Amino acid sequence: MTTTKDKINWYYALIGLLFLAGYFYPTNTTVDGNDLKTKSVTLSRDIEYIKENRSSESYHRLWTNQSIAAFIIEVPGGMSAKWTPLDSLKHGDSLTIKYQSASDIDLWDVSKQIPIYFLQKGDRL
Repeated sequence: MTTTKDKINWYYALIGLLFLAGYFYPTNTTVDGNDLKTKSVTLSRDIEYIKENRSSESYHRLWTNQSIAAFIIEVPGGMSAKWTPLDSLKHGDSLTIKYQSASDIDLWDVSKQIPIYFLQKGDRL
């Protein structure tokens, strides 16, 4: 005969397994070119290079007149040196960018950072 205590333990074990499966579920999704939206923007301030000390992440952050969210360009491999072509972007520069169209909702949220997958200034990519 099973007791109430045995049933409760199995219930918690099942819930724990579901949470564990959700934790390990892969969230990295690939970005398809059809998912990208093109936007012409003007920089509202100079580009900024950010290097996170605690996590070896580094990226460039851009602010534009067309949104209050920041756009970011991740630096692959956590390179410690700045990437010179991006450092030349200054306040007032006009750019063409591509970002994931699902991020449209985040353009007007000051706490969001939207990844950029394409950047062009004039005829330079």
